[in-house]
This record gives sequence, structure tokens and C-alpha cells, in this order.
Amino acid sequence: MLDRAIIFFYLALLDEAKAKEAIHDVVKSLRKKGVQNNPEQSENLERLISTLHSVYDNYASKARPMGTVFSSGNLVLPTGLNWGRWLEFHRQADKNDLLAVIFNKILGISEDVVARGLGVSNGTVRFRVSKGLRLLGGLNA
Repeated sequence: MLDRAIIFFYLALLDEAKAKEAIHDVVKSLRKKGVQNNPEQSENLERLISTLHSVYDNYASKARPMGTVFSSGNLVLPTGLNWGRWLEFHRQADKNDLLAVIFNKILGISEDVVARGLGVSNGTVRFRVSKGLRLLGGLNA
């Protein structure tokens, strides 16, 4: 589950330093809640999503998104990857749509589990993902 948290914060905050801080907060919070590192249990994924969402809210305003995505070596990125569309999507997307796309399409968590983790309906998650993907697909790199 920690790998999902790392990817989530890297893509949601676009600020590696704040992502690292946020991940530490998530780990502490999940330990307090007694969540085991078993990603196959939907209860654990629901708690992870809920925790990621609340910690994201604490860090989103503090993050300084990079103009160009890079890593200081802590996260290995594929060479030659064009981040233009993602950066533009990050700027234009509604926060809820951005997070729904990351949870469902990038982290591969089902709409049902995402909905329970966020405390919204499946239809709401489906709408947010669809809206986000339409925006992302319509952007020019």
C-alpha cells in the first residue's frame, strides 16, 4: 500500500518534498488505525483512500508544483516521458476529478472501493473519473 501512497502524492502534489512529508503522515495515521499492509483487503484500501484524501487536503495548499516534473532520485521515472499533458491536467482539473482519476485509473482501485473510501456514491466517482478523463484526453501536450 505504501507504493500506492508514494505514487498518489507524487502525481497529486507534484512537489517531491511535500510528497515525502505527506507519506510520513499517512504511515503514522495508518499505524494508529491499525491498518495492515495488505492491499487485497478492500477495508484497508478504503482506509488508505480516506487517509490519502485527508492528508492531501492538508498538503495541497503547501505544495509548490514543479514546472517540470523531475525526481531527486528517490522515485525512478522513465526517461523521455512527456509530462506536458499531466501538468496541464493538474492545473485545469477540479481537485475531486484529479484525485478520482489517480485513485481509479492510475492506482487501479475499483470505483466501488474509491467511493466507500471517499464517502461518496459509485456514480459520483464514475462521473468524476469520466469528467477528468475527458479533460485529460482533450489536452494538447
